[in-house]
Amino acid sequence: MVLLEGVFRQQDGKTTVAQDNGSVGTLDSALSTLVGHHVQFAMHHVPTLPFDPTKRGLGSCCVEGKCPLGHDEGNFDLYNVTANGVLHNDPWRIEAFDGSVQPIDLNRMVDHMGRIACASITELEKLRESAAQLTAQIQSFSIGSKTGGE
Repeated sequence: MVLLEGVFRQQDGKTTVAQDNGSVGTLDSALSTLVGHHVQFAMHHVPTLPFDPTKRGLGSCCVEGKCPLGHDEGNFDLYNVTANGVLHNDPWRIEAFDGSVQPIDLNRMVDHMGRIACASITELEKLRESAAQLTAQIQSFSIGSKTGGE
């Protein structure tokens, strides 16, 4: 599973993410382990909270000068991609089982605060099973403590 949040930059022809914890990683290396897998993918700009309409891209834009997405001209659109399918690189894209293709345009993330989450469907199913088991344990504990203490 890949979860990256931070400021996206272009360095030596690669897209990097500088995270709050100080680590900097390339998207190629982060996503490469999931290439060829059936994934759930999400990528979007992250505005400041609360939203501030006086800031570029509601606070997600870090571009000095002209923003290629128009955030310097009052455009509040935030880039958002969600897709389910097989992850491919060169170029990055998700190919759905109906044949449609969702491009992953990393250039639209550069010099913006953003987030990428990508997980294989297998990983997600394991997480759902673990969550269901944990929920059942919590519920049994809750019921047991109510009946045991009366």
